[in-house]
Amino acid sequence: LFGLGELVFVRTPLVRAVYSAAKQLVQAVARPDEKQLGRVVMIEYPRNGMYSIGFAAAATRVALNGAPDDRIAVFVPSTPTPVTGNVVLVRPADVYDLDMTTEEAVKYMVSGGFATPPRITRSMPRMAEV
Repeated sequence: LFGLGELVFVRTPLVRAVYSAAKQLVQAVARPDEKQLGRVVMIEYPRNGMYSIGFAAAATRVALNGAPDDRIAVFVPSTPTPVTGNVVLVRPADVYDLDMTTEEAVKYMVSGGFATPPRITRSMPRMAEV
């Protein structure tokens, strides 16, 4: 029965795009040890002086005011359901890799910060790709 319902979803054009993306995200969050979420990173978000932990999803180039500008798409999950959240395009210099496993990051987010490691170590900004 589930397979039949999924078949209907993947054959409907607009629903297919949403369903496929949602399914991929849920699978990634459900199995954080499989490295599907990307690097665990910290960015200054939602405003200066506040930091959020997220996952570097992809590198991209955007044209702002006609000039190409490199950005990293960072998925910042919501608490306590990390399958929802925001995608933020951040300059590579403003994305900090963390010495934290994907599993630790998901635990941190699901717990609302109560399962915070004793120390979150931020490395130098990475200027390369995701």
